[in-house]
Amino acid sequence: MKDEHLYIPYGLIIEKQWWEGCGPKQKPHLIIGGLISLGLAFFISLLIHIIIGLAVGIFGILATVTLITKQDKINLSIIEYIGLMIRKNKEQQNFLYKYKDDYGIM
Repeated sequence: MKDEHLYIPYGLIIEKQWWEGCGPKQKPHLIIGGLISLGLAFFISLLIHIIIGLAVGIFGILATVTLITKQDKINLSIIEYIGLMIRKNKEQQNFLYKYKDDYGIM
């Protein structure tokens, strides 16, 4: 009998995406980040200057898109990756060592 190995393609994405790494699942994050950056841009343009407000708004929207877009190799966005690192650091850590006194007798 011939050995047949199951081939599972790597990085297969079955959901519809608007551009690579961003689809309908990221829509709420896009809306919230866009509204926050547009509101901040509006207040800065009223208080300081319209050019600075526009720059802040454009930077905020670009930062939001960058933070929520999933990377192709690991399929995680920057925000998801930071969340994983925070959860990992909160886990209980095991330190495997033996107690020795100052002179190494025990």
